[in-house]
Amino acid sequence: MLCAKADRRPIVSAAPARCEFVDECPMFKYFRRIVEHIYRESFCEGNYEICARRRLRLSGQPVPANLLPHGGKLWEDHARPPEMWEVDD
Repeated sequence: MLCAKADRRPIVSAAPARCEFVDECPMFKYFRRIVEHIYRESFCEGNYEICARRRLRLSGQPVPANLLPHGGKLWEDHARPPEMWEVDD
């Protein structure tokens, strides 16, 4: 825990506890519940500042459907998703 030098009170972060885009993130439609839970806990409600999807969205850039929070891809760019992952929007 970080403390202010003068009085040793904890320094409290003003960052929200979860990513502001988690409830509308379209990435989750490609996952089963357990994988969705792992990603939500690891990125959306945890260390969301490092989410590649969030960084693109905050910078005003388009977010590819195949982009994972850690920067990996579900399928190759400019390809269709595998048939088992095709979903209706």
